[in-house]
Amino acid sequence: MPGNREYKDGVFRMLFNNKDKLRQLYNAITGTHYTKKTPIKINTLVNPIFTTIRNDVSFAIGGKILCLIEHQSTVNENMPLRMLLYYALILLRQKTLDMKKTGYKRKKSKTPRPRLIVLYNGKRDQREKSYLHLSDLFEDVDEEENGLVPDQDFLITVLNINQGYNEDIKRKCPTLGEYSIFVATVRRKESQGMALEEAL
Repeated sequence: MPGNREYKDGVFRMLFNNKDKLRQLYNAITGTHYTKKTPIKINTLVNPIFTTIRNDVSFAIGGKILCLIEHQSTVNENMPLRMLLYYALILLRQKTLDMKKTGYKRKKSKTPRPRLIVLYNGKRDQREKSYLHLSDLFEDVDEEENGLVPDQDFLITVLNINQGYNEDIKRKCPTLGEYSIFVATVRRKESQGMALEEAL
């Protein structure tokens, strides 16, 4: 049976479709110490209304944070726009965001704080940690701000999870460390001439 070129995404989603492992991964990345007492609700977009839109992993933690994690072999500079769309779709699907009920209320309606993360394990050089900004995608305009508040931003944290990078995070989340070793091993065996299915 031929090897699946999308194996990295599939294995990543399979490994982290688990509340305990998601909690461990989140704690490792953010330095928090959530325990099993803190509820986690997985809300990954698998079968959304728009079937062409799906994300890798997303979950609510403690009812106050909505974490979206994407795994990528190539850093996509349009990811802030994609994450913004995923965030809105998840809120809509969960009825957290209901324009009729909350969009026109005078009283402030709280929504979960977004935590937006890309885990990179491609072959190109990439810094250990970098950021993508939604504001970098805005058109440049020749206007005076005239006292207006500057445009708000949507920030994505990109973490390199290749071997030799972010080892502290991988130590605190062994599943992520083992996944990194798995990808590196397959890549090495392919470079030695093995077919993908044999390497896998």
